[in-house]
Amino acid sequence: MSKKITVLPYEKGLLYKKGRFIKLLDSGHYTIYPWQSSHIDKMDTREHTCVTEKKEYLTTNRCSVALVFVIRYKVIDPVCAAHTVENYHQQIIQDLQFATQKYIRAQTLESIFNKTNELLTNIEEEVIVAAKEYGICVRTLQIDEITSPRVSSEAIDIWEYEKGLLFCQGKFEKILDSGRYTLHSWQHSTIIKVDTRETTKNIQVKNIYTKNDIKVNIALRIHYKVTEPQKICTVKDYDSQIFQDISELLEQDIRNHTIEEALHENTIAQKLQKEVIKTKQYGIEITSIKIESIRVPHKEDQVIDIWEYEKGLLYREGKFEEIINCGRYVIRSWEPVHIVKLDLRESSQTIQGQEILTKDKIGIRITLVAQYKIIDPIAAVHNVENYQQQLYQDLQLTLRENITGRLVEEILEDRDALSQQLLEEVAPRGEKYGILVQRIGIKDIILPGVVRNVFLQEVEADRRGRADRIAARYAISVARSKANAAKILQENPNVMRLKELETLAELASKEGNLIIIPGLNNLYSSGTSGASDGKV
Repeated sequence: MSKKITVLPYEKGLLYKKGRFIKLLDSGHYTIYPWQSSHIDKMDTREHTCVTEKKEYLTTNRCSVALVFVIRYKVIDPVCAAHTVENYHQQIIQDLQFATQKYIRAQTLESIFNKTNELLTNIEEEVIVAAKEYGICVRTLQIDEITSPRVSSEAIDIWEYEKGLLFCQGKFEKILDSGRYTLHSWQHSTIIKVDTRETTKNIQVKNIYTKNDIKVNIALRIHYKVTEPQKICTVKDYDSQIFQDISELLEQDIRNHTIEEALHENTIAQKLQKEVIKTKQYGIEITSIKIESIRVPHKEDQVIDIWEYEKGLLYREGKFEEIINCGRYVIRSWEPVHIVKLDLRESSQTIQGQEILTKDKIGIRITLVAQYKIIDPIAAVHNVENYQQQLYQDLQLTLRENITGRLVEEILEDRDALSQQLLEEVAPRGEKYGILVQRIGIKDIILPGVVRNVFLQEVEADRRGRADRIAARYAISVARSKANAAKILQENPNVMRLKELETLAELASKEGNLIIIPGLNNLYSSGTSGASDGKV
């Protein structure tokens, strides 16, 4: 049966006979008969447009970038396209991906975004050359999309009253005027916006002493503006720096005046404004300074309660006077008095999970608990900065010294001896700063997993050996008892007869069973002459 094939105007036909290419056919109608052993393959010669799938590539600095291409191509040599590759469409995509990977791998992420056109030209040239080898003409190649997970954009608006400081990789580049600017993450750039309008700031400067040692608080109002934006980067925070500079100058001026002069002095603000020239070093111009108020702070009386279990150390003008007992004490605002309270109850100090190497180089973790109380409040405050921290350090160092000189087995076998040794060494040290260490105990000893398994195996083997020894002793005892019984039965036949009678009595007590025992004639032969006839 014949087969009709139509080759359309935009197609080319490839005639094969017995699997062998014969010729190229133009558009038209063709009839193939079975006896000819022929077939015709059609090939579309129109221009094709292909949008590739998004594919990620790695740059030379190990960044990921994803690209989508739009490629237009057409078949110019149908015979070559059919005979050179299995699928020319897939081959074009593969060649495109290979060329892209080749050029992407040789560039950084920044150069790819900066030189996209150059990258596209190189890829296109390589794909065109590769496609010609199998009869394909690549007309155009475009990048439809290029993205990176690490690339983001940020639009920054700088208003009319602002200036922008552009930094690239942490280095100042230039000052930006008002407008919209877009920063890409690969540029490693930052814009700092600076407000150039005049700003009003209220400042409170507290605890300034006058010439006659009266403490005052001063409220200021200052007006300033940024005149040189690039210089504000010389300080971390120019607002804080302004406060610091004005506070220092104000303290110097007030220190030269009595409280009466300070309250009635109108020239302090003017003098202060003339002296504040340091701010120009970081681009700030102070236009005016006004003192709003100068006040002497009121100090309230202080009430201190000392409980039954506490002691108080009374200091006057920084000098210790006496130890005070429990009660309520009122310190007037004008009195230069300070009271330190100490708790005399028994307390505990825990040294948590210390990692220490033993003498046999095994790392163990030990938790230590010490019980102590204050016996000399004066020494506890005067001899050390913090008696609790000092006790902690003494316990920690003494523990390390003792552990590093002992084997693991010694530590595990006699924890009480170790605790006693620690107590004997730490107690004298604690007495130097008024602490009585009453007891030290080892709370936890944590061994490494491997060492713990070894000790468990030793304990298991020891217990198994004990069990075997007990079983052996029991077996020997049973054998000895049996030997003694056999000897008694051999030496006393009547005992043997008595045992036989007990067995018969036990058997006879069971009902419902008929038991026949032969040889009863001699049962009483040796013991009783009346039973010699064998009847029971």
